[in-house]
Amino acid sequence: MTTTGKSTSADDRYTITIPINAKNVAHSHRAKMRVRVAIETGGRIYSEAISVADGSGEVRFEIAGAKSVNIAVGPESTAAADLFNKSTTKASISARALAGNTAYKAPAIVITEEAWRLWLFWCRTFTISGYVYGADGNPVPSASVSALNVDWFWWWSSTSQVGPTAITDPTGYFSISFEWCCGWLPWYWWELRNWRLDPALVEKIAPVLALNPQLQVSAPGVKPVLGFSALNPQPLPPRAPGARQAFNPQPDPPGRVVATPVALDPGTLPALRTKLLSVLPVVPQFERLCLWPWCEWWPWLDCSPNIIFEVTQSCGGLSNVILQENVWQARRDIPTALSVNLYADADACTIPPTTGQPEGDCFLFTGACVQAQDIAVTCDSTVAAAPGAPSVLAGLANPGVLDRPFTGELFITGQFGTAARADYYQLTYRALQPCPSSPVTPGFVPVPAAALSAFQRTYFDATQPYPNQWFNPSFAPTTMPVSGGGTATVYESRQFYEQNNPADWGNVMFGRSWTYNVDGIGMLETNGYFADGQYEFQIVGYTANASGGLDLVGPLAGCGEAAANGLNDNNDFALYFANPGSASETNPDASITGLAFTVNGVSQPLPPCGILKVPAGATLDDLTVSFTASDAEGFLDQYGLTLQWSTNPPVSLSGVLTAVTSGALVGPTYADAVAQGAARPFWFGGQYQLTVAGSNLSALGLTSCAYELQLNVYERNIVDCDTDDYYWLPAYYSFTILFE
Repeated sequence: MTTTGKSTSADDRYTITIPINAKNVAHSHRAKMRVRVAIETGGRIYSEAISVADGSGEVRFEIAGAKSVNIAVGPESTAAADLFNKSTTKASISARALAGNTAYKAPAIVITEEAWRLWLFWCRTFTISGYVYGADGNPVPSASVSALNVDWFWWWSSTSQVGPTAITDPTGYFSISFEWCCGWLPWYWWELRNWRLDPALVEKIAPVLALNPQLQVSAPGVKPVLGFSALNPQPLPPRAPGARQAFNPQPDPPGRVVATPVALDPGTLPALRTKLLSVLPVVPQFERLCLWPWCEWWPWLDCSPNIIFEVTQSCGGLSNVILQENVWQARRDIPTALSVNLYADADACTIPPTTGQPEGDCFLFTGACVQAQDIAVTCDSTVAAAPGAPSVLAGLANPGVLDRPFTGELFITGQFGTAARADYYQLTYRALQPCPSSPVTPGFVPVPAAALSAFQRTYFDATQPYPNQWFNPSFAPTTMPVSGGGTATVYESRQFYEQNNPADWGNVMFGRSWTYNVDGIGMLETNGYFADGQYEFQIVGYTANASGGLDLVGPLAGCGEAAANGLNDNNDFALYFANPGSASETNPDASITGLAFTVNGVSQPLPPCGILKVPAGATLDDLTVSFTASDAEGFLDQYGLTLQWSTNPPVSLSGVLTAVTSGALVGPTYADAVAQGAARPFWFGGQYQLTVAGSNLSALGLTSCAYELQLNVYERNIVDCDTDDYYWLPAYYSFTILFE
């Protein structure tokens, strides 16, 4: 086959014929692909694609003037300009050869079977599909998924996005298709990439290099340049006069002048790699990653990408990166069809499975900051109560472990039954009553309206366009008139909201799905509205009437079956409150009141900022710390002493604890105090001494230095639904030791 390409210059015309010989390629392979022939002359590029299915073909180009011509031949799918930047079959025609020969026929360009096979893989279509799940295992909808090719060399990495950004559907599914090409010339491949110093690689490589102190490597820098001031036991190859002893993986492209000459280029990588491997330990993790020099490095010939993912999501008014993978998580040399499951962090908004509703006209308490099963029930009998007294532990969180009271703001959750008459509902309470009987009096009264606040639920609407698919309706306590007189401060139930905002609720793919605070019931503030102690709560139902008011239904039945010890699911659930009486009570008492060392049998008190001089040959027998760790309300959790000096991290002090306060239990944890006889749920703490002696003191390895002693004291309160230790207080004590 013969085709003709024309230039547009008005100069003398030259016809160049370029024969293509593909007879060395198997016929079955020749039929799979056409070839592209490109020429570059006078700063312009021309190309034609032809079939060589019968083993040969030729193209003709008309050019203006007798100028030198560069020729490149490769697969049709490759752009003409890229043929000159890849490892293609190339040839050239000099201007002298063209002079006076207006009809020039070039020598045939022979295509080998090996080159043809490589061309078949140069540009392929890859498809990546999969699902994104949240930390809770539920699907992440409406998230942006970007697939990135990543390459790495020593402690630098380079990433570039492949294919378009995909948006997950309501099931978390996404799919990305892209074309990937390879076969680049090394210098051109390098120009396509932006490199950065990768902390994930530095963190792993630096400790390995430190194993050989004689291997003096330049510190990690932003630019990908390797510098060695020494490479023992073998020296680097001699450098050229004036050249810097360094390696820049980017060889000089044609015609480029590099300001700083380098001693090495990719052609010398094998020799340098051999020398480095002789002085570096074997690191299987680096070998698996194929990290140079533990692995050969020819990425410009890599015909399958290495893929990592970045996932972002906008919900709740914020845009968060919910997954950011690094080189250690790369999927190397992926197949053309790859299926993955990605797991986002806790910031991801997910669609939880529909849990359904309990049956009947009832209410099911499910939790307050923690799940209901983690709250001691209304008639808990773990600790025997005095005759006629209420349960000792009722309403405490994590009973038997921490016995934690609630402080501040509580978020209460629960579910209404399928037939619950509760368009609106009211929270009522009373002081905890004795068990097992549940007297009618005193009756439940409404929770003070000022103690209630609004909360938000979130739903995902699959019918709306991305990214505006997340909605956050507010459920606020509202005072409404009640038939027969009076008012009630109530919340609107989720089920009634759905009735007033009709949609295909629960249809993940084509409707609306609740995703956050699905079972929220109310937000309750304890501080300033409830005295310390235990309370029972009930949910009272109301139905909406035509006049815009409410009709009283009354306390709903409990959906759950009360067990022998009175479960918290029978619409008579208990909560234990402990509110600070003043700002000073929001933290425990923590103070270090004294410090003394025993030197050669003589106790030497050391004031804050004091200096202890230890004579030559003297011994430190022990260290005694006097301190206070207490909580006036009796909800002490734990305390601990640490010592820090020089650049060392703080070290926990251990030794013999003794109580200075009469009757105080030393702990140092609440569980320890209970085992020592503390009357649950209280442990007040007190004043103590810690004596560190013998092996405990020797293990510290004290030297001449300045020291800081720190005491940390924690309470057990769950504050504003924060289940981490919230109320705590540190105390400090500084001193110096000089060994003479």
